[in-house]
Amino acid sequence: MLEKLKGLTLGVYVPGDMMSESMPMELMPDTSTYMLNAVWTIGCLLFVFAWIILLIIAQWKLFKKAGEPGWLSLIPICNTVMMFKIAGMSGWWAAGALLAGFIPVVGIIASIVINVLLAYNLAKAFDKGAGFTVGLVLLAPIFISILAFGKSQYKLK
Repeated sequence: MLEKLKGLTLGVYVPGDMMSESMPMELMPDTSTYMLNAVWTIGCLLFVFAWIILLIIAQWKLFKKAGEPGWLSLIPICNTVMMFKIAGMSGWWAAGALLAGFIPVVGIIASIVINVLLAYNLAKAFDKGAGFTVGLVLLAPIFISILAFGKSQYKLK
C-alpha cells in the first residue's frame, strides 16, 4: 500500500511555492498583485508613522500648556503618567491601566474604563464637555491636537 503512495502527487497548492507545477497558471499571482501589496503596506506604514508623530507633537504642546516639560512626551511610560497627572489623576492609574492589560478579559474592560476616565478628566481639565470626551476616546491624536493647539486653557494649575 505504501509503495503505491510514494509516487503519488496530490496537486496541492503550497503558499510559499509560487512556481509549483501543481498550481494552475490562472491562480498564480502576477507582479501587479505584489506591487499593489507593497504600495498598500508602505501606505499603511506611512499613515501609522504620521499618526504617531502627530500624537508626539500634540502631547509635547499639551504638556507645555499644562506647565510640564514637553520632552516628557518622548518617554513611553512617562508620557502616560504625565497625561494622568495633567488630567488631575494619580500616576498610579497609569500603572493600573498597564497591569490591567495583562488580565485576559477583565483587563481589557478595565483598560477601556480607565482610558475613558482619563479622557473625561482630561476634557474637564481643559473645560470641555462629554462630546469632547468621546472624541478623545475615539480619535485621541486629533482631539489632543485640538486641546494643544486650540484656545482652550488648562484649568487645574
